[in-house]
Amino acid sequence: MWGTTVQLQSIPNEPIGRQTQQIARINYKRPETWSFWFGGQLTGGTTNTTGSNIRASMQFDLFLGVGRSVFGTKQKIEPTAPVNRVAFARFEWVVPPGDTPGQVVNNTKYTTQVRTPPLDDDLIDSFQLIEWFPSSDIQCEVQFITQIDGLNHVVQGEASAYFAPRSHVRPDWFQRATEQARFRGSEAGGS
Repeated sequence: MWGTTVQLQSIPNEPIGRQTQQIARINYKRPETWSFWFGGQLTGGTTNTTGSNIRASMQFDLFLGVGRSVFGTKQKIEPTAPVNRVAFARFEWVVPPGDTPGQVVNNTKYTTQVRTPPLDDDLIDSFQLIEWFPSSDIQCEVQFITQIDGLNHVVQGEASAYFAPRSHVRPDWFQRATEQARFRGSEAGGS
């Protein structure tokens, strides 16, 4: 499962709703350098009649594995701010009063590059840009967080995550076999 698109929806009658869903899982059987593409959009919901902004966030986190080691980008301690937390990639929407989710300016968001958290606590701009990463096993989850003051309001969204190796050399290209067996159409030993 090198990527997919999932449908998300706020939790009814919850001022702060959180929905988490696995969006990709890769077991490649050998280390590789990976590119990524994340996308998200609000797809609908009820018109905001609360008198305050509705906030929605899609927050993507990765669990990367090589050998016996796994590193997760998900923050271990949730901060007090419900929407603005550190994630590998994050999209934010503000739906003003009178507007409908999915019909706001800049509704479709996507990226192939993310910032690390600050690498030096004394320097706020001490981040690095990430465009690819090494791993043999990848899990990606998306958390859809909504902050709505009024009850009975719904926000719907769609999140996508895609992964591809930077170079894709198939092991079966180097096996001595007939032409028919050499290009079998599936990766040798991976998923």
